[in-house]
Amino acid sequence: MTHKPLIRRLSLSLALLLPAISYAHKGGPGLPPEFDLNGDGTITATEVQTALAADFVKIDTNADSYISLSELIAFHQSKLLTRFNTFDIDVSASLSQTEFATANTQISTAEATELFTLVDTDANSALSLDEFGVLEPGKGEIIRHFAHADADADAKLTQTEFLAGPGAHKGNTAKSNTSTATTNSKTKTKKARR
Repeated sequence: MTHKPLIRRLSLSLALLLPAISYAHKGGPGLPPEFDLNGDGTITATEVQTALAADFVKIDTNADSYISLSELIAFHQSKLLTRFNTFDIDVSASLSQTEFATANTQISTAEATELFTLVDTDANSALSLDEFGVLEPGKGEIIRHFAHADADADAKLTQTEFLAGPGAHKGNTAKSNTSTATTNSKTKTKKARR
């Protein structure tokens, strides 16, 4: 068995089962159902922006109008626990294979079984929060998301940066200013030589 198809299926399952903020910015599959603010079954760009603005307020726990990296990580951990508890129908503090498969309606039962087996590292036929957390985007991905969204590289996200999402900024402002200054300096040097 090759790992590429398995990784591809795992990635798809992550996108469908555990949507993160970064998926919402991409507008791809896996937008959380709570983003459908009017309940019409369609998620519009306006609904995404409104939901993300509400998330910004939730994430900014110290209410300083900025999101720090630690606030963003804490938010993702909280969302993980909420999802886990939602799927834990029998409130056993673990997910049975049936609970896991029921939560994964976008993939086949066979794929859900395979994923379950892969992350059930202690082979006790139940997923702990830690095992379930393997399916969650890791801290590295969260840090990259944060760094890409932090346009001015000040180690905090404004609401504008947060709503623009990762990749909206081709580079941070400091890098752009440095590049512009270098270009201007080269132009002045060329003119002085003439």
